[in-house]
Amino acid sequence: MSNMRSYCYNCMRSLCLCEHIQTIDNQLDVVILQHSKEQKNNKNTAILLNLSLKKSQFIRGKNFDEFLANLLHEKNYLLVFPKLDQHNSSDIIPTAKDSKIDGIILIDGTWKKARKIYYESKILQNLPKIYIDNKSNQYIIRKSPAPNALSTYEAGVFALEILGEQKTQVLMERFKNFMEMSLSSVSEYKREKL
Repeated sequence: MSNMRSYCYNCMRSLCLCEHIQTIDNQLDVVILQHSKEQKNNKNTAILLNLSLKKSQFIRGKNFDEFLANLLHEKNYLLVFPKLDQHNSSDIIPTAKDSKIDGIILIDGTWKKARKIYYESKILQNLPKIYIDNKSNQYIIRKSPAPNALSTYEAGVFALEILGEQKTQVLMERFKNFMEMSLSSVSEYKREKL
């Protein structure tokens, strides 16, 4: 018996989840800006979200300003990012009915890395934001700093839901299945090592 685990370079997991991914035909574009060091994190959910959406872009790096300048030249995107200041009223939370929204942008990385990407980019700071309130974290395989601190997958799906995207319930059901399969995989791996 070998303790070596196989690795899927498509879903970036030791336990391949590709056959369980159901891609939906979303209307709004989703752009995921992933910190380059997050790529090797086996518990990362951004790639699962990317693979679950037909209209999705996945960009890796630390500075995304050139990409964002091109993306935002003629399109309107909202940044999905936690409220940093509860008293800041200058941020507008538009809805799809209020204006033409082409998509959402998510920053993927640890909280520290995501904040650094945000604060080092005037473009990201100046984007209108969409906040997700009253949603609890379903991400059970990684420690979160707070009960309402969402994974990239959850934040993306909830933002799409707020903006009227269809089939978000299917995505959340899949997410729960991913978590269950990941937990059972960890348990099985621990038993194999005994």
